Amino acid sequence: MIIKATFTGTNSLGYENGKEYELVVSKDTLISIKRVVSCDLYGYAICHYTSLTAFLKNWNNIQTIG
Repeated sequence: MIIKATFTGTNSLGYENGKEYELVVSKDTLISIKRVVSCDLYGYAICHYTSLTAFLKNWNNIQTIG
């Protein structure tokens, strides 16, 4: 699934608070996100979350786009 969301957490892995990103979301045992478009320093910046609740603590304005 591809989403667009605004990062509300602490700046990390090249994600900056208040900025919007297009993300690929996948779920195995963890919820994983990665950027749709790579950035220079952090590549696709893959981030793992232990639960949907943990993900929602760091992201808002979530829209499904694909």
